[in-house]
Amino acid sequence: MKAIEKKMGAAKTALQEAIATLKEQKQKIEKLVLEIEEMRKEKQSLEESKMSDLDKKIKAVEKELKKMEEGAGGLTERQAAYEAAKRKLESKQESLLSADNKIGELMREKEEVSQAHINIDVEMKKLAHQIKRFHKDKAEAQKYVEHMEQKHSFISTEKQFFGKAGTDFDFKKTDPEEAQRRLAQLDEEQHK
Repeated sequence: MKAIEKKMGAAKTALQEAIATLKEQKQKIEKLVLEIEEMRKEKQSLEESKMSDLDKKIKAVEKELKKMEEGAGGLTERQAAYEAAKRKLESKQESLLSADNKIGELMREKEEVSQAHINIDVEMKKLAHQIKRFHKDKAEAQKYVEHMEQKHSFISTEKQFFGKAGTDFDFKKTDPEEAQRRLAQLDEEQHK
């Protein structure tokens, strides 16, 4: 009878140890389930095309978790697979964040280049307008010179002296505007 009691005590102890191990395994399973749920939520925020291999790993972890729930497989292997999948997910997240930052920088650079392009276009239009205006003014000045040469015959014979020092046409010595005013004054006196 003592032997039976001893066996019952040993069986009870073994049962309690098995229950404790089962509770510990159940807690680990619950923890893994929570971590898998968190991985699923993080997975949804990533691009689906880059996540196909991670899906496979998650399914593998879930499959192993199912085996564990059924009492098969080793916990350390599943934890290692889970940790590897988690690291890969974190790496993908970092890559996506880095790519988003790079895209933001490139968008800013594009805006700067676009604005510079607009500024250059505006400047080119201004210069084209100035060139057009210059050609128009030149043509008008040319016509005016031709008109003056026809109106005043002395211009064609004397134009080589225009602007030369010591001649009647020394514009540095004689201010043309002042000469124009004096001519107008003399014309006015002559007509009185």
